Amino acid sequence: IKSSNIKSPRLIILDEAEIGFHPEWQRLFINTLLDFLHSQKVKAGHDYQVVITTHSPILLSDIPSCCCNFLKRIDDNTIINLRGEIQESFASNVFETYRNSFFLEKGMIGKYAESKLKALEEKCKNGDSRVADEIRLIGDERLQQYYESLLARSNKDAAIRYYQEQIRKLEERADE
Repeated sequence: IKSSNIKSPRLIILDEAEIGFHPEWQRLFINTLLDFLHSQKVKAGHDYQVVITTHSPILLSDIPSCCCNFLKRIDDNTIINLRGEIQESFASNVFETYRNSFFLEKGMIGKYAESKLKALEEKCKNGDSRVADEIRLIGDERLQQYYESLLARSNKDAAIRYYQEQIRKLEERADE
């Protein structure tokens, strides 16, 4: 090892350095890293390269896609790089980045919640009015509205109540 390499590293490798960080710390990570490198008088450009591996869409939102490799496992023996095929990651919505960059084709909710929603859908289609409390547990407003409307369509009285509630919500928004 040359002593000059210690003072001015050529390659910095950070393997999932953000693991265990609170999301706010992840949000600050790239900026803090760059501030640190600048404070150490490490010059940008050809003097060093930083290689970061991550599963964090928050970190990815600070890095342009042209500086990323997006690796996808095809089978046990094949991994491909989809660089250039992924939407821009820099300053992108972290949920979209998570879905697209980490190849979440099967959805953005847990498998258990997914199975509960499928069962809830059947109950709503069958007009089971006892599911109102289950519907209120859903954290996504649009999903909640979907299940409310599905339940309402299966029952005339429930449909009237549902649409009256929707009208009330619209009137409240109009008053704001």
